Amino acid sequence: MINKSTFLLKFHYFLLFGGIASIQDYGIHYTMLLGATLANMSTLGIVILVCILLLKPVLSMAVDAFPRTRRLLFVCTVVLLCTSAFFMIYVPSFKNPPSYSTAWVAEEDVNVSSLWNDGSDIGQDDSIKDLNDFQSCNRTTQAKTRNSSYSEYFRWSQLQIILPNNDTCKLQEGADCKFGDSSLYLLLQRTGDLVSGYSTYSVSTPGNAYVECSNSTSQSSLHCSRGEYVSGDCGGSVVYTAAFWGYAVLLLIREFTTTTAVSFTDAVTLDTVGTQRNYGWQRLWGVVGWGVMGPLAAAILSYYKGLATVKDHSKAFTIASIFWAADILVSCFIKAPEVQRNEAVWSETKRLLSNSKFLLFLFFSLMSGIFNVFGDIYGHILLWQMTIGSPSAAFLPYFSLALVLIRFLSQLPWMYNADKLVKKFGARKLFSVIFIAHTLRLGLNAAVGQWGPVWGILIVEIVDGPVYGLGYPLVVLYARQFTPPGLTNTVQSLANNAYDMLGFAIASAISAPLMSSLGTIPMFWVFTFSAAVTSALHLICHLCGALLKNDGSPSGVEDVLQLTGSHGEEFHKSEDR
Repeated sequence: MINKSTFLLKFHYFLLFGGIASIQDYGIHYTMLLGATLANMSTLGIVILVCILLLKPVLSMAVDAFPRTRRLLFVCTVVLLCTSAFFMIYVPSFKNPPSYSTAWVAEEDVNVSSLWNDGSDIGQDDSIKDLNDFQSCNRTTQAKTRNSSYSEYFRWSQLQIILPNNDTCKLQEGADCKFGDSSLYLLLQRTGDLVSGYSTYSVSTPGNAYVECSNSTSQSSLHCSRGEYVSGDCGGSVVYTAAFWGYAVLLLIREFTTTTAVSFTDAVTLDTVGTQRNYGWQRLWGVVGWGVMGPLAAAILSYYKGLATVKDHSKAFTIASIFWAADILVSCFIKAPEVQRNEAVWSETKRLLSNSKFLLFLFFSLMSGIFNVFGDIYGHILLWQMTIGSPSAAFLPYFSLALVLIRFLSQLPWMYNADKLVKKFGARKLFSVIFIAHTLRLGLNAAVGQWGPVWGILIVEIVDGPVYGLGYPLVVLYARQFTPPGLTNTVQSLANNAYDMLGFAIASAISAPLMSSLGTIPMFWVFTFSAAVTSALHLICHLCGALLKNDGSPSGVEDVLQLTGSHGEEFHKSEDR
């Protein structure tokens, strides 16, 4: 017979993480398409991180202090998550995209700079034509000057375009540019500067297409969907636009509700399964949602991209909104178990945060999160660097897809058996195993990058099975062993902040400068050494008794009670749920 409560939790995990996977790789690109710079994104990311680190534990403690609000807040987080993602689709661009009412064209081998001394001479030479005239259906103007046969019509790649700089807005690169009613997308890249505020641009199109003729008698304009300018000051700073701040608020809501929904779900799941010890079997469906929707969302975006050079990333937010809208319905039927109210939430949380064993647990959770995030992000980058410029470059999309599938499939058995492994071997010993796995994964990737074939990375990533498939549930289950009655949400929130939020932030912050100064492969060796040191440190703490002795068995209950000052009778009631 189907257990309704756990079935809904599985479905909720699938929908929640399926939606997250749909937009995980496109959020930054989408924001930059709207007009933000990397500096804007970095500053905004830091502000959001600080807000989450401060507000999330406070909200979790409030839920534990008033447990009857847990179900309502659980549903509200998913509602806000869905709503914020949906409205992000309709945020207008922070700046107007590049648009030009006039443009000129010349053959790629014409020395345009030698044909005039100022802008008034543009268009007076036969070698330089107004783009409207050039694209007219008069075939002789489209054909090469030395041969007017139909087979000699120009390809866009044989041309160069001249554009005005529009004061400070000198275009460096224009993506998905369309001229008039043309169906072709052009990619423009700046090649040089001319006098009087003009620049020249090379042109490329999908399939190296020919120039289309146009019957339009009206003056056409050149419009690009996205532009990168030489100066970041073009059009003023985005921080002075209402669209940017509206997007920033929606992004803060989305990020906050995403991480809060994950922590709340883990807490509700632990309270639901109780002593059945099958948390991993519920959480596994989040991995399934992630593994299915990541590649599927990428395929959908590529399909709707058509011949454009830039994907329409708003489609990713549409997919996520659909998943999370369905998740709202599922969440409404999930019954969060009633737990005994803890009257001393604030004091017990303070006591827990002052205990060295709990702080060591948070530290090692943080380090595990750092190594996991680094391996995930830079594993893809290493694969890309090894294939570009080699005969394997044509197979890069297939390598990337294989990498995602190998990670996904290797995680499933470890997550499914996580509870059994913790019960049999204990959380402390398994944490040491996880750090050994981190060391192996990073070290083998470094070795393959330096000496091995490209496909070696795919074999190495099988180690991601225990790294995340066991590593993430281990943090959740180990955190449970620190949890006094009525503090499930608070403790899970702190553990998730350490592993997910801070782990991602620190890995991103330190890896970028290391990559710039050392390169990818030496950086992998640095992280391998760090993982090995952390593994040795954890083993020393384990042998010295600095870590929590309780691995979930009744004999270790007193160790937890000493941490929090809780009463044994209350703790046993919590364990018997």
